[in-house]
Parts: sequence; structure tokens; C-alpha cells
Amino acid sequence: MGNFCFQESQETCEWKQEIIQLCKNYISFSWAQTIQSQITNLETIREIQLRDIYLMNASFQTIKIESQVEDATINQKNLKKFYRRTGLSEQQLEQNDISFSGSLLSDTQSYIYHEKACQISELSKRSMEYFAHFTDIIKYQIKTNEISHFIKFFKESFQTDETYMDSFKSFVDFLYLSVISYYKILNFKQEIPKYSSLINKDTLINFITNCLLQDKELYEKLFNKISEELQDKCYQTKKMMIENQNLSTREMGISREFQFIEEHQPYLQAIRILQKVQQKQGPASKAKVILKMSQVITLCMSKGRGKSLLLATDDMLPVLRYVIIKSQIYDIHVHIFILQNLLTQNVLSSNLGFFITSLQASIEQ
Repeated sequence: MGNFCFQESQETCEWKQEIIQLCKNYISFSWAQTIQSQITNLETIREIQLRDIYLMNASFQTIKIESQVEDATINQKNLKKFYRRTGLSEQQLEQNDISFSGSLLSDTQSYIYHEKACQISELSKRSMEYFAHFTDIIKYQIKTNEISHFIKFFKESFQTDETYMDSFKSFVDFLYLSVISYYKILNFKQEIPKYSSLINKDTLINFITNCLLQDKELYEKLFNKISEELQDKCYQTKKMMIENQNLSTREMGISREFQFIEEHQPYLQAIRILQKVQQKQGPASKAKVILKMSQVITLCMSKGRGKSLLLATDDMLPVLRYVIIKSQIYDIHVHIFILQNLLTQNVLSSNLGFFITSLQASIEQ
């Protein structure tokens, strides 16, 4: 095992060796080389940190699901955490045998429509609660435990050269595998499979990416590099937005039934929601903004069409263009780039991915 195991437990030694082996898969990156050389010197608090996970698992195993008193406020809070930390929408939750009362957005290639969902089950609520508690623990602990050093080493070595995106994505992948190992996730998923179903690769990678980019310095470094690459496109978009900022819904080519000329500022709520994307740093957090905006737009357009639930994409694109122009987000391409490159594929293949693609298409019309 090496001399560094002299005063450490066998389990700690094995974990450090596991990380050293893991680093070999990323050895072309300087951060991996640093982690590999420095991990033997890190003070290990893993066994202490794992106690919180053990206690949480024990509480979920001992409390019977049937005895849980439903708390709508807690359920809604956990739901918001899940959306914010993973970028997933209600559509993905439904595919995981989790659905919510109310209106769900679904899409095909050409149409967007509303459909009703059934009530969320007690088991699903507990799974959501488990995910919220688990990610609360990780989010708090990785600021101070061994993994915080991995993040520190990455930040110190991260360069915005031609490999910056590959380096960032590779580190996210490394961090995901490190979290799996550190918290023994595969073990406890076997112990309580019915509650830990939402702890999977997609949700964890989106959550980890979101956590990483809460670091303002790292986010700005990444954002500025992307802005530099998309400088010409952003300039043209800014010019187009300024030239068209005073156009009405009719002048924008929106179908008559969706123009809402009688309103002082049509689609104002959607515009204000979209503007919040500038305040969000993580891609999953940005995704939540886009999803909420798309829901508001769809509901507004449904009012214009009356009882018909079917909305053609050709009707949607001019409305999206109107909302984007009125939002005056000159660097919207940068936000779209972050979403398209840092969210997992299961999110991008959902209705959210459809709206992200539609946003880009509406600007480039």
C-alpha cells in the first residue's frame, strides 16, 4: 500500500490507492498529476464524514413509508432542489416512475402540448427526500473534506487554452467517480434501492457540475473563455437585439392569435424569467430558468388558442425570438453553449433540450 498507510486505517489506505489508480486515466491533465502526487499527504476525514451518510441511511430504513405524514411544503422544497441540482424536468421524473399533479410539458419534433400527470406516490416523495438530503450532505462536505482539495488542485491548474472544455469535462467525470468511491454510493444503493433510485450518474454529474460552477472565479474563467470564442456571434446578436428591441409582437411576425396586442407588454413574465439566466452559474440552474420560461410561454400561447392544446413549432419560434430580443441578453449564445455542452444527454434529449435548440434557432432566424 505504501508508507502513507502507517497511521491510517486499511479502508483509508485502500481509498487513497483507488484515487491514485483513477488519476492514471486522466494523467494527461496537470490536475490529475497533482492529485496523484499529493493525495498521500492529505489528512483524511472520510470516516468521520461518512457518519452523516450512515445516519441518514439508517433513518430512511427504520421509518416506514406508510407512516409518513405528507408535508406539501417539504415535498415542494425537495422537488425544487432536484430540479435545480440536476437540470431534469418533470418529464424525466415521470420516466423514473415519478410524476406530479398538474401540467407536464411534453414535445415531439414538430409540436408541443400539455398532458395531465397523476399524483406523486409516497415512495417517489421519499426518493425525492433522499436525494435532497444526500446532496445537501455532499454539497456541505465537499467544501472542507478531501474532495475539496481535488477541486482546489483543479482550479489552480485550469487553463483556458484549446483543451479547456475537455479538461473541465474530464475533471467533472473524475469528481463523479471520486464521489462514488468516497461515499460508497454503490454499497448504499444496494442497501436501500427503493429510496436511492434518483442517485445515478446523470443526476450526480449535473449536480457536481452545478456545485463546481458555484465557484465564482471558476465560473467567470469558463464564461469569459466561451464569450471570447463566441465574440462575433454575440456581437451580431447584440446588434440585432438593439435594432429590434422596440418591435411589437405583430411586427415580429407572431401569429395573430398569439400577438396579445391589447396587453401593454405581452409575455412580460417570460421575459423576466429568462433574464434570470444571467444570475445563474450552474448549467442545471440555468436549465431550470429555461424550463420555467418555456412553460410560461406555452401557457400564454394556449390562452390565445383557446381550448386547443396543440402548438406548432412554427408558431413558437417567433414568440421565443420576441422574448429573447425583449430580454436584451446580448450573450445569450454563451448561456446556450453552457447548457448544450455541460448538461448530460438525458436532459438534452428531453423537452428542455427541445427548447434550448429552439432558443438558438429563433435567434438565428
